[in-house]
Amino acid sequence: MMNRALKLHPYLAILWAGIVIFFIAFSTYSIVVKKNIQTDLLALLPQKENSLLRESQNFMDDSRLQNRMVILVGHKYNNTAHKGFSRLTKTIQSLPLTIQNPQQTAEHYKNFFKNLR
Repeated sequence: MMNRALKLHPYLAILWAGIVIFFIAFSTYSIVVKKNIQTDLLALLPQKENSLLRESQNFMDDSRLQNRMVILVGHKYNNTAHKGFSRLTKTIQSLPLTIQNPQQTAEHYKNFFKNLR
């Protein structure tokens, strides 16, 4: 059994080297001559998803949503949620952050996610 493996070893090595050389040659041909290797990941998406991603990116840039941190406070009882929100805003006011209009921020996010549908 060992003899058979030793006899096949040089042939398998040559076959493997041939396969590797073929793929190197094919890749070089594709890159240099045909230039058909796509590196833009957005171009690989179907056109509909691509336009939605670009549209959402433009919206995020226009409204500067990526520069904001949004903390959602909720509870099954409205009163408890309002108390939690008040405690949170009091805690955040001691930090060097700015609190913007929560209603306006909520509207921006609502519009953003509505556009993604």
